[in-house]
Amino acid sequence: MKQWLKSIYMFLCHPLIMSKITHGKRTFVGARAQFLNPSNVTFKDGVRIGSDARIFCFEKFASHTLKPELILEDGCYIGNRFTILCSDKVWIKSQVLIASDVVIASHNHGMDPENQLPYAKQPLLTAPVTISEGCWIGEKAMILPGVTIGKKCIIGAGSVVTKSVPDYCMAMGNPAVVKKIYSFETKKWENV
Repeated sequence: MKQWLKSIYMFLCHPLIMSKITHGKRTFVGARAQFLNPSNVTFKDGVRIGSDARIFCFEKFASHTLKPELILEDGCYIGNRFTILCSDKVWIKSQVLIASDVVIASHNHGMDPENQLPYAKQPLLTAPVTISEGCWIGEKAMILPGVTIGKKCIIGAGSVVTKSVPDYCMAMGNPAVVKKIYSFETKKWENV
């Protein structure tokens, strides 16, 4: 019954957006979601996104053509007020848990101080982002362009991830650094 009600909600509240997104079964997007260019988005089975999400795929910026692609694999759960700014490929693999108020960006504004254009009008600097299977991204974390987060990693709340994180690690801080790694020998998280 609960799933049936959610299906009706999706049909009534997001009919145009959901018709443009490639999506699997049991996909749910909460109230007041904002999408830009939803045809660049793929949700697999069981993807759930909380309320007030902002999912923007930029196809053009400063007269440059971009190639945004957002893929959320099976069983991803994302909390409220999620923001994704996608100008390159962003791949969130299966069973990823993302808390509320998380920001993921695959681009940054141009940063050439000698350019006559203001930063806001310079071409975007893009790089793909990958979050691997089974990760947990804490509340208010930011994942920046060019980052790959390995399997079953935990990213601490409020962290700013500027560099890639290996498999089975805990990273936290601003900028985020690896603090612990899981040992399969001792079956514990150990300090680095």
